[in-house]
Amino acid sequence: QYCDVFWLPDTFGYSGQLPQLMRSAGMRYFLTQKISWNLVNKFPHHSFKWQGIDGTKVLVHFPPADTYGAEIKVPELLKTVTNLRDKGRVSESVMLYGYGDGG
Repeated sequence: QYCDVFWLPDTFGYSGQLPQLMRSAGMRYFLTQKISWNLVNKFPHHSFKWQGIDGTKVLVHFPPADTYGAEIKVPELLKTVTNLRDKGRVSESVMLYGYGDGG
């Protein structure tokens, strides 16, 4: 079985064609972290459906922990619960742990 999650941890900008390209490659889900690092315009959701230019949709999630190098400690878990903007619509989120952006 092939992976159906497109994991793009750290990029600058996303093409509006990405959902179409993902679906044509058999991927249904998009996971990223970069969207949450905007100090001015906070994105309103952590989980949502992204509709591409051609109308293709994929389910997107970016973890509310705001890092891809979590150490899975109590303060990080509490931050994740507090930050989750989709309470009432989702009951789970991803926490990315380990050594993140090593350069």
